[in-house]
Amino acid sequence: MLAAKYPFRNGTRGSDHFLVDYHDWGPYTLKDHEELSRNTIKALCNADISEGIFVSGKDISLPETTISNPRKPFRNVTPRFAELERATRCS
Repeated sequence: MLAAKYPFRNGTRGSDHFLVDYHDWGPYTLKDHEELSRNTIKALCNADISEGIFVSGKDISLPETTISNPRKPFRNVTPRFAELERATRCS
């Protein structure tokens, strides 16, 4: 709908688009948009190439993480994240 109304907005046919998703179902939202799905760079937790969604060499695999305490999401992740948590509490 937007591409029809504003054709100049999709001149790259999705090649300058990216999708970041931590859910398995996220990439399936592009299934009705074949060109966008093919051209978009996807950053996903699920790097399973057997499904044909993740393209090795083009897409990005993100590490899966578990947040055990939503009130302190950076706890037990890495020391750097602990520093960020302290900095946000102080500001």
